[in-house]
Amino acid sequence: MKKQLLQNNDTVEIGKYKIKFINEAPGATFEKTMIIKPGMVPPMPAKPAAGPATAAQPAAAPAAAAAEGAANASIKVLSGAAAGREVPLVKVVTTIGKPGVAVAAITKRSHGFVVAHVEGSNKPTLNGTAIGPEPVTLKNGDMLELAGTQMQFLQAG
Repeated sequence: MKKQLLQNNDTVEIGKYKIKFINEAPGATFEKTMIIKPGMVPPMPAKPAAGPATAAQPAAAPAAAAAEGAANASIKVLSGAAAGREVPLVKVVTTIGKPGVAVAAITKRSHGFVVAHVEGSNKPTLNGTAIGPEPVTLKNGDMLELAGTQMQFLQAG
């Protein structure tokens, strides 16, 4: 078995599936998985110029509320066989479209949601403009069209 470090936009083929690796921030550091055993106090993240731990608590609450607000989003199908269907965007990455024809991925980020073209010669459009492989930020009410199907991005909050 050969190991290979993945670079941004690399495509991995496994059988009939193609998986595209997207890493927009080279060298970005992601949070490590933390194991907390019962009775343990999780370590507080180090914040420069922070007062006692009690002063840091209120600052954490709005961030959690903002993250929850970003989760209340969905795609409403406006045309085609699934017209009227609303798909909540609960996963980190939601793919839409038909493999082999046109596929786009909607990715949940800390600042909201982005959409990018994944595969197919039929590029999706956002408010009438073609989307390329670079992610584009979605706003409430944005109109997406993919392989002739019209959808609307809805975000509460």
